[in-house]
Amino acid sequence: MKLKNLSLVGLIALSLNSSVFAKVSTTDVSPTSSPISQDEQAQIVAKIRQRLSELSTTSAADTKSIIERAKLSYFIGQYSSKEDDKLKSFRAGLDSLEAAATEGKDPDAVLIWAANAGGVASIERNLDALKLMDKIEKRLLTLSENFASYESGAAYRALAAIYFNAPSFISVGSGKKAAVYAAKAYALDPNSPANMLMMARVEADQGNKTKAVELFREVLQRAKPDRYPLDYAAWHNEAITGLEDAGAATT
Repeated sequence: MKLKNLSLVGLIALSLNSSVFAKVSTTDVSPTSSPISQDEQAQIVAKIRQRLSELSTTSAADTKSIIERAKLSYFIGQYSSKEDDKLKSFRAGLDSLEAAATEGKDPDAVLIWAANAGGVASIERNLDALKLMDKIEKRLLTLSENFASYESGAAYRALAAIYFNAPSFISVGSGKKAAVYAAKAYALDPNSPANMLMMARVEADQGNKTKAVELFREVLQRAKPDRYPLDYAAWHNEAITGLEDAGAATT
């Protein structure tokens, strides 16, 4: 099974300026019109691991702490250069939030579970991964009904991501559905870099090069490390790739 690069958290846009994320500083990594390098991403991973170590003494029964650790686990998976490390981190985040995501009362728990589950599916690419994609879709659809505006339309955005990335002939993939849900998220908050990025990917896929390039460039302008200390590198690199694929300048 072939899946495109499934970057759910990069499109979910967590509140990185509050709680645990304000304590993970990446402001020493300067924004650029070039891709964020593996070395720079390794610096981010090191800071995340440090924060996870600080959280290790927190009671496992504390739902807030479980969610925080699962978020950080995802970002380790997102930025790690080793596939085994990626899968281990994604799996840890998925497993730790299974109960809370099943309950569905905390939108953060469902979103972070979905992000980690998407990471697992994108690596394993087997029958179990297909079943997991179906499960992600169902939980996100329920979330979109109950918490539509949460985090600038995160449920819509995440649905757009899985519809965009998954293969349509054997999974939930659908370019048409991706466009619908990307537009819903973008309508809720057109200033969100995550919404811009998802919309840009859809526009590019539909052949709307001019609009896609405009949005990718806007993402580069808005995705700064001081405002989005963990998401910015993923957004930045996806925008650079989008511009290069469109044959457009990155400056």
